[in-house]
Amino acid sequence: MFYKKRLTVALFSGLLITVTGCGGSDKPVIEVPTEPPELNELTVAITPLSANTQTTFAQHIKNGIYLRSSETYTVNTQLELTSTADSSSEASSSSSDSKFSSTTTQEQGVDEADRIKYDGNYLFIANNNYYPYNIASSVPEGSAEKSSASLSPAMQATSTIRVMQRADTGEISPLSEVSVELDSNNIDGLYLNNDILTVLSTSQQNYSIYSSQLVSDPLAYVEPTFNISFVDVSTPEISKVTNSFQFDGSIVNSRRVGDVLYIVSRYQSHIDGLTYATTDEEKIANYVRINNTDVADLLPKYQGKDGVEQSLVGEQQCLLAENATDKDGFDTIMTLTAININNLQQLSSVCINTTTDGLYATEKSIYVYGTHYDYSMVDSVETNTETSIIHKFSIDDMTIAYVNSATLAGRFNWRLSNLRFSEQDNYLRVVTTEGNRRVGYEHKLNVLLEADNKLTLVKQLPNAVNTTPIGKVSGDGLVYEDIESVRFFKDNAYIVTFLRTDPLYVIDLSDNNNPKIAGALEIPGYSAYLHPISDSLLLGVGQNIDENGVVFIDESTTTDDNSETSTVDPIIEGAKVSLFDVSDISAPREIHSIVYENGYTPVEYDYKALSHVTTQNGTHRFALPIERWQSTTTTDGKNTFMVWQQENFLSLLEVTNSSANAELMHIGNIMAKGESKDSGGYSSWDDRSVIHDDDVYYIHGNQVWRSYWPTPEQVTGPF
Repeated sequence: MFYKKRLTVALFSGLLITVTGCGGSDKPVIEVPTEPPELNELTVAITPLSANTQTTFAQHIKNGIYLRSSETYTVNTQLELTSTADSSSEASSSSSDSKFSSTTTQEQGVDEADRIKYDGNYLFIANNNYYPYNIASSVPEGSAEKSSASLSPAMQATSTIRVMQRADTGEISPLSEVSVELDSNNIDGLYLNNDILTVLSTSQQNYSIYSSQLVSDPLAYVEPTFNISFVDVSTPEISKVTNSFQFDGSIVNSRRVGDVLYIVSRYQSHIDGLTYATTDEEKIANYVRINNTDVADLLPKYQGKDGVEQSLVGEQQCLLAENATDKDGFDTIMTLTAININNLQQLSSVCINTTTDGLYATEKSIYVYGTHYDYSMVDSVETNTETSIIHKFSIDDMTIAYVNSATLAGRFNWRLSNLRFSEQDNYLRVVTTEGNRRVGYEHKLNVLLEADNKLTLVKQLPNAVNTTPIGKVSGDGLVYEDIESVRFFKDNAYIVTFLRTDPLYVIDLSDNNNPKIAGALEIPGYSAYLHPISDSLLLGVGQNIDENGVVFIDESTTTDDNSETSTVDPIIEGAKVSLFDVSDISAPREIHSIVYENGYTPVEYDYKALSHVTTQNGTHRFALPIERWQSTTTTDGKNTFMVWQQENFLSLLEVTNSSANAELMHIGNIMAKGESKDSGGYSSWDDRSVIHDDDVYYIHGNQVWRSYWPTPEQVTGPF
């Protein structure tokens, strides 16, 4: 997400110094300017990219560093981690011929990092150090990996990977513990590819500067780094880290296609000790120092276990905005890196001199995207303009090639924004949002066509022919419902908006040049995540909310003048799972819903928390973690107290088949009982589960509970 402030900047005329940008080194500045340079204000690119511009990459990034050191700016520190359905086929989680569930992903053939990975025999769990888990009592004596009792204090604080073994009878037991880099303080995700476990971890994330004027001397900056470790798990009981790379910057997101890992990272170029300039003399000194710096020193580096530092990307592999001039500059680099997991000598990168919020990937394409916010004040009137940019890259094994870019009005929002994207053949379908609850929203479905290496907007919805807005229109003619979830599935798009109730819109994309709203369904609450099961069935996970309890500051502008009041049964609020029949897209209906009173589920913001497997008889099994707080009253004889207690469990659900006559059934709950006393009460925010035949494994915190699908009340563990 990009922010820009309209600022009054004192610009000075003076001598601009020409710097060569070819090769791996810059020629030093010969002349010292008599006045600070006159440059355009620091901003991000929202245009297509090019390697051939009116300026060089070296000059552009140096201008950016100079501007950052001498003007008030806003630093946005949020990252899409997650970032977070196959756009043209069934939701990708587990194939129907698999006995066990795997990571729920957006696209078939495109794996996503998660805190657990499972191959049918071994379960790998990211054991982050914010969980006070005692590994000494869980690793078998004689294991190749050290127990915590024999580790140094520094090592004990390091994040590790728990390796659990499943027996043929279903029992699960600890096997070993693998430590990643000593300076890794958080594991961001795992990938499992044959016998190699890839571990993404954060060494240092420093985003302490949110929106401020830097007045310190020198300029404050702490460089974040991240690690990628490769673990040989061919013999899990003696799993060992075979290689690790430390990279400058921070991970935006990642994907794996086949044997190739794709990493999108962000790096802010800087020069240590650079003074925040307020006087002309300081500005000139900064400018000279910056331009005397070799451009290779301003690019991100990486190093392996041998400690040899290498450039992650060269100047020749970096792209600028096609309209960039020698008066423009930006100091942040987005790098797209491909690593062959089976041959770590194969690493290639491309970069663009901008910043991005997230990524959407298919087996053949990667789209990186972000939104530029232009907040300006004209005659005491605030105007907000949101412009989003999408950059497309084609991927083929280790080859990454820039295709083109597209600019759209509006934003993608933060939660699960990648699900707003769908590639089908040569079309990209993407949903944008403009406005807010104060002035009303305008949601659009955009259809772009790739032809002749260009991304061209060919159609939007609503349009002059299909005028119905996406979102319920209130009495004043505005839409106050924001989008809660989006999901593409084959020729349909499903969009949920919410203010008081949940309108589920089904959009017909059978003709990408004529998108239209085919049908809508209005029910209480909303679905924050949509999971396609088949052409006929859609699962929704979100919240059940009593519309009569939703109160706004100005009811006169947010209510429907034509609405009628009636006496209805009280609505139980809490986490909600709904099964929708979408076989007739003109008349979607809710088959059944299950509500967990006062509960919530992490599936609402991270679909990898949902497990799904299809049995041989066509039954769909789902598992999702639930957390809720229950209160009881107690008394000391004089006073009455309310005591709140956290409750965590894994709910098991079954959809009887894939047709419109299917039923949604609640099988039961697996309770997380007997947690270690020093756990502190884990939240469910990264709870996970695995379904393997009739065995179910619930991962809560860093502990595992085992149960049996027909009798979930019979629980063993924690392990």
